[in-house]
Amino acid sequence: MSLGIDFPGYVAYQIAKGFPPAAVTSMALEQYRANVNLFSSLTFLLAQSNAFSQASVIVAASGNESNRPNYKIAVSPPAAGEGIISVGALERATDGSLRIASFSNTQCNLCGPGVAITSAWIGSNDAINTISGTSMATPHVAGCAALWAQQQKQLTGTITNENLAAKVLASASFISGASFEDIGNGLVQAPQN
Repeated sequence: MSLGIDFPGYVAYQIAKGFPPAAVTSMALEQYRANVNLFSSLTFLLAQSNAFSQASVIVAASGNESNRPNYKIAVSPPAAGEGIISVGALERATDGSLRIASFSNTQCNLCGPGVAITSAWIGSNDAINTISGTSMATPHVAGCAALWAQQQKQLTGTITNENLAAKVLASASFISGASFEDIGNGLVQAPQN
């Protein structure tokens, strides 16, 4: 899911419209809580359907509200929900190494490439665009999850939601010099054979 809730942006927008900060904060917190509960319930439903459906995981963008090095903001909904794989964005440093993108929220589960990503875009059939964000990193992780599911199904004949999530998270490559708080398990990896 390449979507999210910009909690600080929502609060600032409502305050700019003249609403009192205390009321806006209360409204924003209620929406935050409702969204986390909604998506946590969705993962619970998927877990319960494990016995009679295909294995699946929910992968969601962690959010782009941080402004490193000035401040970091924690993962936002829906990625903050229980059982959801939250995805941060990585960028290339000037020396060619990977590092967390300056906008990427903290406390994600793992990361994918998220800066200057070229992808299909809404418009004509040949429309493309190059943008940055955790929403661009999320499809990398979802694609790797699909490849892991395919491999596990071929090898074992069955796979559960929990096994799929564990495989995606455990196969990530940790990035030297990065903190677990910023990149989680590290850079998502696809099966190599």
